[in-house]
Amino acid sequence: LGQLNIDNILTADPLAAYVGAAAVRPLSGAINARMIVDPGSGYEDVGTLEFAPGAKLVSGVGKMDTTFSIENGTDLDQVTLGTWLQCDSEIMAVTALSDTSITVKRGCLDTLPDTHAAGAALVFWDAYAQVDGTQYASGETLNVKLLTVTGAGVLPVNLAAEDTITMSGRAARPYPPGAVRINSSWFPEYIEGPLSMVWAHRDRKQQTGQNLIGFTDGSIGPEAGTTYTLELRGESGSLQRTYSGLTGTSQSWTTEAEDGGFYLPGAF
Repeated sequence: LGQLNIDNILTADPLAAYVGAAAVRPLSGAINARMIVDPGSGYEDVGTLEFAPGAKLVSGVGKMDTTFSIENGTDLDQVTLGTWLQCDSEIMAVTALSDTSITVKRGCLDTLPDTHAAGAALVFWDAYAQVDGTQYASGETLNVKLLTVTGAGVLPVNLAAEDTITMSGRAARPYPPGAVRINSSWFPEYIEGPLSMVWAHRDRKQQTGQNLIGFTDGSIGPEAGTTYTLELRGESGSLQRTYSGLTGTSQSWTTEAEDGGFYLPGAF
């Protein structure tokens, strides 16, 4: 839509939301697909969807893995290095690709690195999304179907799988901090004793260029007025200490004995 148009939309309505879709070619004879959306008043055709390249993970990957094996690649010759793909809910930037392997930047845009199971789909839909031009509000629920088009015609509406989508209005939300390390480690399983935590700024208004920023990259921004709140919780999930109004990129916790001691970082 262009940066100026997006800025104007979000200034008028910070909760503005749009629905988009992407799909990997389901069979060799498929030409494209029609995207149809039902906001509650019945399905309407919103445009033609060109199939995105895709592949699947051979084995599971951890949060900090950056190179992994892939299989069942489809249209991978259409992928442009530096563009983004999605695996489950995580967005990654592809930096190297072959028929059997991919190297990526993890946790791009407003997502964080996550674990992914063997067989998880990789959809390279940066340049292949179809978007419904209707503006919706955060919290609205829509039904979406994709109707495959082949030489024999269009898949009947009643035979197409239906996805139910709740709009979240992500565009105006601040990005989560990046490069989060606890006692110099990425996602440690546990720690005991004093804690030192560092992170990097992120800025949704500056991260709009072609160079996608990964989780481990340095600071961008931050957006004016950004502050951080850090909650430290014990093994049972009980809150031990809160630091709020932080504007820097580090915080230490030296009173763990008085506050409750041992805790799991997964409870943040």
